[in-house]
Amino acid sequence: MQWTLGVARWTNRVLMRWTNRVLMRWTTSILVLLVIGGCELREVTLAQPEDIVVAEVVLIAGEEVQTAWVHHTRVSDPGADPRVSSATIEISAQNGQVLRFSEAADSLCFERRRDAGNRAFGSCYTSDPDQTFVQPGSTYLLTIRTTDGRVLTGSTTVPGDFAIVQPGATVQRVASKKHYDITWTQSANAWVYVTDAWFHDLRQALAPTPVPQDPLLLSGVSISGRDTTLTFPKEIGIFDRFENELTPVLVALQNGLPENVRADVIISAADRNYVNWVRAGAFNPSGQVRVPSVHGEGGTGVFGSVVQRTILIHTRR
Repeated sequence: MQWTLGVARWTNRVLMRWTNRVLMRWTTSILVLLVIGGCELREVTLAQPEDIVVAEVVLIAGEEVQTAWVHHTRVSDPGADPRVSSATIEISAQNGQVLRFSEAADSLCFERRRDAGNRAFGSCYTSDPDQTFVQPGSTYLLTIRTTDGRVLTGSTTVPGDFAIVQPGATVQRVASKKHYDITWTQSANAWVYVTDAWFHDLRQALAPTPVPQDPLLLSGVSISGRDTTLTFPKEIGIFDRFENELTPVLVALQNGLPENVRADVIISAADRNYVNWVRAGAFNPSGQVRVPSVHGEGGTGVFGSVVQRTILIHTRR
């Protein structure tokens, strides 16, 4: 569930940047036409952007309940309802089993999101409870049918299982103001490893340094599926370095974790579909390179998968 929050946060940034680029291109086109026409005003008709349904579904191996976030783009009509209600969402396994989804409260998709005050709008769907349905190394097929006749499909192969090598236990009590290497075994078919860390009690520990939220979520990413080492907390926060309010916190963490802080560290081995979708703006700030893995007439999106491992770190004197 916590991983889904990160996906939504990055996807929101990507969609906002994409919308801004569309508006900028329209403005630039109008200016060019004015110059070419010797500043003579002429009637110009611009094609309205197509209304697209975007589905964001990322399976988490071993999770009891899976989630799906579905919404309209509605770039041409900001006041339109972005929700996609009463859709039929099913995920099929290779053994013939089918996992079905039902519309649910938005909080089940975004309950711990850092930017809750600026959340995206759409429809949250949750699956029937089944902790064993999504397994590492297995392939799944997604089918979404909307009430207006759209059919979206996709497939994902979940990365292979992996294990934390260092530290040797999932709960660690460590000395403060130091850095520690976290290492893990390689996950088959993983394209990257994403690290999400929830820091608790940073406000008190770093005072008077301002900490915008407590707990605070910071994220990092490996450069490839073979990069299985992270220096913590030095290499955390790569996705947050362009947010001015977080700069003092990131600088402070370069000295290691302060005393009396707890960090819930989640390492996720992610598949190719996930990487291709969220790397625009997040993995690749220089340009729009998002590649969808959900296809269908009038729709797009991501159908990815991850395998997660969690470590709890507490600092002492």
